[in-house]
Amino acid sequence: ALVVLDFGAGDGRCLGAFVDAARFLGDGAALRVVAYDVSRGALRAFERRCLDAGFEPIKDGVASRNPNVTISFETGGAGDAPEAAERRLETLGPFDLIYSGWGSTSAIPDLEEDGPSRQDRFLAVFKRLAPRLVQVVSSENNFAGPRARFDALRARRLAGDASSDLLSELRLATRRGHFYYPVSGREYFYSAVSPAAEAQRLFDAGFATVRVAACNVASFRDLLASPRLAKIEAAVLRKVDADDHVGLQLLLTRLASRAARRPRARTSRSAASAT
Repeated sequence: ALVVLDFGAGDGRCLGAFVDAARFLGDGAALRVVAYDVSRGALRAFERRCLDAGFEPIKDGVASRNPNVTISFETGGAGDAPEAAERRLETLGPFDLIYSGWGSTSAIPDLEEDGPSRQDRFLAVFKRLAPRLVQVVSSENNFAGPRARFDALRARRLAGDASSDLLSELRLATRRGHFYYPVSGREYFYSAVSPAAEAQRLFDAGFATVRVAACNVASFRDLLASPRLAKIEAAVLRKVDADDHVGLQLLLTRLASRAARRPRARTSRSAASAT
C-alpha cells in the first residue's frame, strides 16, 4: 500500500484527491491515509464526509473497497513539540509521502522567540518520517495589509516600545513574516515565506531535491464556484511557472481591458518588455 500522512487534514478537503489517486494507482493497489489534525471536531467532520461518500466505518477509521482507500484519524495537541508529534506519528508509518496542505505549516506559531522555529522543526520531522513532502504555504504577496500591520508592530518593538498594549496586539507574531488576519470578527495566526526562503528551509531540513511552484492566485473558494475563473487561473499559472513575465503582463492587460469593456492598445511583446 501507498501510505500518506495528511498533516493538518482538517475536515477532509482532500478526500476527492485521495480517491482519484487510488483509482490512478490501479487495480490491486491500496492507498492508506493517516489524517492528522489538532482539531478533533475537524476530524469528526472528515469522518462524516467519508461516510457520506460511501466509506464504511472500521476500527480507528473508515474504508472504501472500490477504490481501495483506508483513512485513519489521529488527533494531535496544538502545543505539542514537533518531536512529540514525531514520536506519535512514527508508530503509524512508515510513510511514503507527507502532504501538508493549505495553511497547515503556515499556521504553526512559535511558542518561544528564541531558537529554531517550530515550522523548521516540523520540516525536519517530515524529512525523518517520509522521503517526499508536498506542502502548500502562503507567499509574501498574500495578505499584504495584515502583514504590513505586524511589520510595523515589530519595528516599534525593535525601537524600544515594550508597552503591554503593543505586546498584547503582537501576540505570537514575533518573527518576520508572521501575522494575524481577520475572519468573521476573529483573528487567526498565519505566516508568509518567499519562494527562495521556502526552498532553503526545505534544503536545510534535509530534502535533496526541492521544486517551488505557484499554486493559486485567486482564492480556492472562488475557483470552485467559477469554472471561468478557474480557466483564467490555469492560464496565469502557466505563465508564472514558465517565468514568462511579458506574457503574464499581456494576459493580465487583456483580461483587465475585457473586464473594463475598453479596447486594449496594441502592444507587442518587445514593447512590453521595454516598459
